Amino acid sequence: SFPVKGVSFQLSLYLLPVLILAFRHTRLLLKRNSSTILCLFICFSLPLFLSELWSSIFNGVALSGDPFEIFWRLALFPLVLVAACDYSHFSLRWLQNSFVLFAVIYGTVGIAGLLLHTSLNGRPLGARAVGVINNPNPFGLLMIVAFLICFQRLFETVSKKEIFIFLPACLLLLTAGVLSGSRSTLLGGVLGLMLLLFLQREDLIPFFVNKNKLLIFSGSIMLLFILAWLLWHSPLSYLPARIIGVFDGDTRDVRLQIWQHYLGFVRENPLLGTSFGAENRFHLRGQVYYGPHNMYLSVLVHSGIIGLSGLLLGLGLLIKRAISLKLHDRSLCLALLLLLCVFCFFNAPLYGNEMSQGVFAMIVIMIVGGDSLAKE
Repeated sequence: SFPVKGVSFQLSLYLLPVLILAFRHTRLLLKRNSSTILCLFICFSLPLFLSELWSSIFNGVALSGDPFEIFWRLALFPLVLVAACDYSHFSLRWLQNSFVLFAVIYGTVGIAGLLLHTSLNGRPLGARAVGVINNPNPFGLLMIVAFLICFQRLFETVSKKEIFIFLPACLLLLTAGVLSGSRSTLLGGVLGLMLLLFLQREDLIPFFVNKNKLLIFSGSIMLLFILAWLLWHSPLSYLPARIIGVFDGDTRDVRLQIWQHYLGFVRENPLLGTSFGAENRFHLRGQVYYGPHNMYLSVLVHSGIIGLSGLLLGLGLLIKRAISLKLHDRSLCLALLLLLCVFCFFNAPLYGNEMSQGVFAMIVIMIVGGDSLAKE
């Protein structure tokens, strides 16, 4: 039997682009974005491919398919989805709403799963909201990215209907994000929210002039703070214990030992790194670690200085592209990129996890599609 999730994901990953490319309109749109595809390929995939090729030729390591999958997921697939939305006349706002709706449904599933697990088995130390993928960090990333999108929509709304839609969504997404226990996601989310408010500070002025808008804004912020306080003191939340653990000497030593171990791989081939096919397990205190849980160090390990330079260049190009957008899109995209960069310090979201790669693809679509897709 085949795993349903894996098969369906691969079908959408490879067959959907082929079908969409059959339309002339889509081919023309992709041609206009060919420079973006080429840049993403050079920055995120080519160094990995060179590392794999080097290890295969000179070290006899089996050639891995990871560089090709990363190219499809992080470079071509987002552009194909932009083309599909343009062909179907879907606006960027519609795409964001669909993303938030998916996150709300998925967050509800994650919270329900945690409550069910707690009620049936009691709450063992370390229980976190994980969703269907059974991984709390990508789950938390999805929740907080959707929260930032939803929060921007909340303080820009003008109708009571939208308030009653986006405020509960914000509360649920924040709840799910905190219950994921992901420290890096929450840190990146706080910094991203601060950047978003700073960049759109002029849009906040009407809230302090209009009495109704002031009540809406202050009430929403108060509800979010109350919810955050309740979650912090909730027995369901594992986040406080994890944050306190950051200042624990043993926890710091473990992370430093993991990073130090994987830096040893870099010394073997600092230019191109070590391929995915090489053995990279690390045993420490009865635990087995696969990779350093740091995107920048992971890229340095697997594709060397060339790969790390490509990653930083790729992120820089996305930031430059985001700065060129209009204020509304620019503020949100820069906030999301800040969240992603912080998240990458303690996770490797671009390698081997479809959920994190899907969130990254959504951010790329919002940046690249800011000019290609209709606004409404």
